[in-house]
Amino acid sequence: MRKLARNPAVDFFEDKGFYIILFLCVAAIGISGYVLFFTPKAPSSETIDTAVYEPAVLPDDYAPVLGNQEDIPVEEPEPTEDAPEGTAPVPDQPSAAAEEGAAAPTVTQPSAPVFVRPVAGALAVPYSDQDLVYQPTFGDWRAHLGADYAAKLGDRVYAITDGTVEDVYTDALQGQCVSLQHADGLKTVYMGLGDKVKVKKGQSVKAGD
Repeated sequence: MRKLARNPAVDFFEDKGFYIILFLCVAAIGISGYVLFFTPKAPSSETIDTAVYEPAVLPDDYAPVLGNQEDIPVEEPEPTEDAPEGTAPVPDQPSAAAEEGAAAPTVTQPSAPVFVRPVAGALAVPYSDQDLVYQPTFGDWRAHLGADYAAKLGDRVYAITDGTVEDVYTDALQGQCVSLQHADGLKTVYMGLGDKVKVKKGQSVKAGD
């Protein structure tokens, strides 16, 4: 009988097949581990704004834009019911000073406070109250309890309204800081300032100083 010739490829896979299959399994496990541990995770459903805010270039003679509370719309009070027909309005009762012929005292209405922008740059990150926003500086999500304005080194920072310098200090995270106490319990804190702060504790400032 003639002995049938065997295919060399069959002999090769019979001898080396186990090692080929073992190599493929190890490669598959390695690729799966790389994809699982080293591939960046997909971002959350909220979009993170990674745009770089370019501060505006200010002229040397820039002056802050002033505004006051009169620019804020105020709701008009509800009209009162009209007096019944046939009745005359009741005149104001004369004061004791008027009865004696003395001049009525002059009442001076307080002027509305003036407010200015702290810097001319755009508002980069607004106050978020209780809403969480992504903080690139800290790499986490937190409430943003302030307002960040775009500015460049050397830009002037203005007091937003009249007040008194409560403190000038250096914070480990926020850098050079100035806190101002204003009327009606309002307090403002200016953070990330340069080293050349021009106010001192106890000093009075006006809006735009």
